[in-house]
Amino acid sequence: AEVSDLIDQFDCSFSAIYFKSSYENKYREIQLSGSPIVFLDNFKDTNISGFEGKIETSFNSGKYNFGFTAAKYSIDDKTAFPFKSDAKISSNFTLRLKRLSIKTVWFAESARVGMIYYPNEEPKLKQIFLEKFSNIDVHIDTSIKLWKIKLNCAFSGRNLLGGELIKEGIAIRDKRYYLTFGFEI
Repeated sequence: AEVSDLIDQFDCSFSAIYFKSSYENKYREIQLSGSPIVFLDNFKDTNISGFEGKIETSFNSGKYNFGFTAAKYSIDDKTAFPFKSDAKISSNFTLRLKRLSIKTVWFAESARVGMIYYPNEEPKLKQIFLEKFSNIDVHIDTSIKLWKIKLNCAFSGRNLLGGELIKEGIAIRDKRYYLTFGFEI
């Protein structure tokens, strides 16, 4: 009887999308070497198209949730879309308890290319390449209701497995931790 109860409480959804976008005189972002400053540059005409798919399942009235996402993009010129990955996959698992939610997300991205502006060098505009990358994020959320006040606390850890990636003084990726408190009346 327990297995049939789980099947009765099983839910599954699937979504997919195909898109194609064409740009004339597209803006692109260019990083200033050694600085967080970003310049906008006009780029020639370009195209991007792609397929994105997602499947999500849940068991036991949503207590356990699993998800998988895949995306593949066809990019006319990668320098028009700086640091845009052309393939991504991710999977996630969420456990919802009475007052606690724990979510883990694993993801992988393909190699990427970006543009860096060097004001004191020639050529001033150079491409940098980023290797393929995968990592794990963790999110924990809880809430407690006291009288008419709902207290919330959330913790997130991002890029927990990988080290930092700094190119030309620009932090491309690093470990990050977030702690959030809130309340509702």
